[in-house]
Amino acid sequence: MSLSARQSRLHLELGDAGFSVLGLSGKEELNRPFAFDVSVLADSFAALLDCLGAPVSLFMTAPDGYERRLNGILTEARVETDLADGRSIVCLSVASRLALLQLRTDSRLILSETLPAIVRQTLCRNGIDENALRLELARQYPVRPSTLQAQENDLDFLLRLTGRQGMFIWTDAADDHEILHIADTTNRCPMLARELLTYTPNAGMETDKGPGKVGMLGIIDRAEMVPARHWVHDVHENAPEHPILSGRASDQANAPARDAAGTSAVNFGSGLANEEEAKHEAVIRAQRSNCIRQTLSIRTHAADLRAGAIIRLDTSGYSCTLGGDYLIVSVEHTARQYGGLGLTGQADSPYTNTAVLVRRETPWRPEIKPVGELPLIFSARIESRDELAQLDSAGRYNYRQYPDSNSAAHAEASASVRRLQPYASPSETLPAGWHLPLHDANEVLISCLNNDPDRPMLVGTLANPARRSVVTEENAHQNRLLTAGGNDLTMDDWRDKSAISLCTFNGHNMLHLNADVLGHRVNLVSSQGQMECYAKKTMATHSGDTLTETVSNNRLQQIENRHGTTTNKKEVHHQANTDGDISAAEHIQMESGQNTELTAGQDMRLDITESTRIQVREQDALIHIDSGSLTVQAEQAITIEGDGKGEIVFEQNGGGFRMAPNGDITLYGDEISLSADAINFYGPISKEVTAPDAVPATGVAEVLTAKAISDLASEQPSDAITILLEDFYGNELDGHFQKLKGRPWRFLSDMGDERTGVIKDHVIQISGVHINRCFQFGIKDIKLNIGED
Repeated sequence: MSLSARQSRLHLELGDAGFSVLGLSGKEELNRPFAFDVSVLADSFAALLDCLGAPVSLFMTAPDGYERRLNGILTEARVETDLADGRSIVCLSVASRLALLQLRTDSRLILSETLPAIVRQTLCRNGIDENALRLELARQYPVRPSTLQAQENDLDFLLRLTGRQGMFIWTDAADDHEILHIADTTNRCPMLARELLTYTPNAGMETDKGPGKVGMLGIIDRAEMVPARHWVHDVHENAPEHPILSGRASDQANAPARDAAGTSAVNFGSGLANEEEAKHEAVIRAQRSNCIRQTLSIRTHAADLRAGAIIRLDTSGYSCTLGGDYLIVSVEHTARQYGGLGLTGQADSPYTNTAVLVRRETPWRPEIKPVGELPLIFSARIESRDELAQLDSAGRYNYRQYPDSNSAAHAEASASVRRLQPYASPSETLPAGWHLPLHDANEVLISCLNNDPDRPMLVGTLANPARRSVVTEENAHQNRLLTAGGNDLTMDDWRDKSAISLCTFNGHNMLHLNADVLGHRVNLVSSQGQMECYAKKTMATHSGDTLTETVSNNRLQQIENRHGTTTNKKEVHHQANTDGDISAAEHIQMESGQNTELTAGQDMRLDITESTRIQVREQDALIHIDSGSLTVQAEQAITIEGDGKGEIVFEQNGGGFRMAPNGDITLYGDEISLSADAINFYGPISKEVTAPDAVPATGVAEVLTAKAISDLASEQPSDAITILLEDFYGNELDGHFQKLKGRPWRFLSDMGDERTGVIKDHVIQISGVHINRCFQFGIKDIKLNIGED
C-alpha cells in the first residue's frame, strides 16, 4: 500500500494492492446489496481486469477517528481518464456479495422446505460461505409444501419470499470477509460503537486544535399519509367455502392528523393457508405503513454510519421531540478529494453521507415486492410411476416444469396441484364433475392462481409430434374423445352424413348413431361378449318396418306375468328346424277367427293326463286317414252318442251298421257273422233265413293205405319266438310305457305248449315250443293287439 493511501481517510484494498481514493459515491440500504463507484489512481488498467470478482475492502474514516470498513467484491472496472504520466483514473464498482444473486436466473420448484432453509440454500449456491450467514429470527417458520421460482433471479426470488414474512437483510464486515445478517425483528440490530450523534451545524470543521466534532449537519423530518387499515383476503383450495380474511390498523399513536381514518388497503390472493397466516400478513403490511409514515433524514461526516445499525441522536439544538434511538435504513455516501492528491481540474468535496432513519420502536419491514413478470402460462409435463394416471385423493397431479433445475426423482418434482376442469361438483354432498386423467409424459400448461408462483395449477394439455392430436386435417370434420385405453367417442359433422359413435377398444362394443341422409340407422354391437338390456319399468321397442332377430345359439325369454304376440294385419309364423315345444303349467288356449290347422309330416301325438273334449259348435267334424287304420282304445268304456238329430253310421266297403235318430240299428253287408259263447236276443225278433243249396248224394270212397306218417312242419319244435312290445304308434317301451315292467305274462300255443314270465324290457324271447298256426299271449290287466307278423 502506498503512503498516500495510508494517510488518506478514504482508501481501497484489492488483493495485495492499495489505492488512494479520488472520489466515491454509493448507497447501502436494508434489504439491498450495497454498491459503490470508487475512483482510484491506477498504474495499469489491464491488471485490474483480472481482478473482477475478487474481494475488495473499502475503508472510510471519520474526522473524529471512527472508521467504517466494507468488504465486497469488484464487479466492474472502467477507465475514466488517462493521465499524461501513463497512469489512469479508473472507476471501480464495488458491491456486496449479495449482488451475485442478480446474476443467476432460474426456474425451479422447491418442495417441503422452510423459508430459512430456502434462504440459506439460495445464498450458499451463489458462493456465499455458510459461516458468513447470520439468521437472527424470532419466529418459527413452517414447512412450505412447494415454492416456485419462475424466471426470477435469485435475489428477487429471495427478497420476494422474505419480504412477505417481514424479514430484512443487512451486511457487516468481519476482518476480510462480509457478514450477511437476516432478521425478522429490529431487536436483533446492533448499536453503533459511536454512543451519540449530536446536531451540530458546523461539525467536522478543522481547527488549529485538531479535528472538529462530528455531528449532524442537517435534519429533515418527513411525514406521509398511509392507509388507516390493511386487509388481506384469500380463499384456500381445500376449504373454498370459508374465506380467509384479516385486518390490521396502522399505528395511530404518532400518525399525523391528516391521515384519513376511513382509508384501507385490501390485498387479495396472497396464497394464505389459514387465518393465522392472514393475521401475520396484515400485521406486516400495517407495520410497513408505519415505517414510511414518518422518517428522518440526516446529513453528516460520520463515516461509520451503516444500514442495519442503531444510532442515538441528540437533536436538542434542532427539535426536542426528534431525539432518541433510530434504526439506520439507508446511507448514501459521497466524497471527492482529487485536489488533496495533487490532481487539479476537479471540484473537491469532503466525505458526506445522508442517512434515512426510523424510530427504533417502530418495527421495520421492507417493501413487499410484487411478483415479477411471470409468463402467463409455461410448459410442464405430467409424471406418473406407472401406466395409470397418478393422482392423490383430491384428484391432483405431480408435474415437472420446463425448464427445471430440480433433480428430484421421477414423479416427485412437485407438490400435488389442481387441474382446471370443464365442470366440477357444486357441493361436497353432490359428487359430480368432468375429469379425463392425464398420464405420464403428457405435455401440459401451468399457470399461477392470482399470479402467485406458489399456487400453480394445470390449465390444459397439448398435443405434440410424440402424442398426435386425435383430430387433424385428415378428419377435421370430427369431434373426438379418445382415451388411453382405446375408448372412443366421435361426433362426426360431415355434411349429410353426421354420426355419433361410442365404442370400446377396437370397436368390440359399439353404439353408432348414423344420420346419413340416404338412410338413418342405429347400431348397438357387442362383438366379443354379452349384451344386457334392463328396464326397471316398461321397455318399449318400436319398428316402423321389419324387425329381424338373429340368434346363433339359444333364445330364452322369461316373463313374470302375461306374454302376448299380436299382429295387426297378417299372420304369425313360428318355425323350428327340429322340434317345437309349447308347454304351460296350467292352460294352453289356441283360438282363431276362422280355421285352425295342425299339420305333421309324420306322427301327431296327443298325450293327455286327464279328459279330452272336442266340440264342434255348428258344422261337421271329419277324421280322414289316407292310408292306414283308425284305432280308438280305452282302458274303460268307449261311448259314441248322438243327440237324435241324425244317423250314426259305421260303414266300410258296403257293409256296416246305422243308428237311426229314433234308436233303430241296422246291420248290413254281404255277410254278417256273430260269434260268441252265447248270443241272447231280447224282445220281438224278426228274422229271415235263406235256404242253402241241396246236398249232393253221398257215397263210400276207397280207403287209402298210408305208406308212412310224418310230423307236420308246423308240429316241429320252433327254435325261438320273439315277441316285441310296442304301443299303438310303434314306440318301443318308451317313457309312458314303463308301467309294463314287472307285470307277469303267459304264452299258450295251439299245440298246448305253455310258458310264463315277467316283463323286463320290450323284447320277450320264448324257445322250445310247438306251434301249428297260432298262439295266445297275455299280460295281466293289459289288453293286447297281436300283429300278424
